[in-house]
Amino acid sequence: MDYPGFDYIRNMNTLYNPKTPAAALKAVETGVLPPEAFIFRSGSVKPLFEEPYDLEEIERVLSRPGQTIDTYLLLMGILERLVSHEDPETALFAAESINAIENRCAGRIEELKETLEITDSPEILRELAVAYHDFALINGSHGVIRDFYLREAFGALKSIHGKAAFTVEDLALATQILISLGLTAHAASLLAAVERRNGPLPELLYLEAKVAFSRGDYRDVPILLRTVAGRADGSARSGIDPEILSCWSGG
Repeated sequence: MDYPGFDYIRNMNTLYNPKTPAAALKAVETGVLPPEAFIFRSGSVKPLFEEPYDLEEIERVLSRPGQTIDTYLLLMGILERLVSHEDPETALFAAESINAIENRCAGRIEELKETLEITDSPEILRELAVAYHDFALINGSHGVIRDFYLREAFGALKSIHGKAAFTVEDLALATQILISLGLTAHAASLLAAVERRNGPLPELLYLEAKVAFSRGDYRDVPILLRTVAGRADGSARSGIDPEILSCWSGG
């Protein structure tokens, strides 16, 4: 049996070859290519992290605005390998792409700082702290730069004090920053102070378990997480990963 839709695949080497689904759609709309071209291009995306790396796919993902920090970190991991590639054009592409990611993150920080000059609101400070933390993660291979932006993130969080109460998310970010800086004793003191005021909430115990793990106190981790798991709604609370909870608490 003949399948007309496969004609495009059989003859695609002789036709216009769109690099992205958007380009394929435009070609279909103008009659340059059949509808199968858009279907093929949309469904044939190779994973970014699969070698050899697909530079066109990396460029396509990078061109999208509003990417998450997880996507940027995935891209940075690939691009930092490619920046020393033996092919000069590939190395240049990687270097320019790294610069584009850094400029995008730095631009977000500047936007928030300008907004703070107009309105010194806790929400903007929270966004700035996250933006600083994201930029620190982007610079994970550059210790001095990373630590500088981690401290800037912590400073933005401290500025919230006196303007609004700390949220669970604020506390989780502050704890992670202190752990990343190797200041686990400070993180433990911070959580202890909050616990004295609010009691042993599941979210606090969960963060204490993270600090214990980072300090190598592995015996304390399951004890703390079993307590969290013992609360009926523990795994549904903000910031608590149910998979981590289940793994360490024997659930």
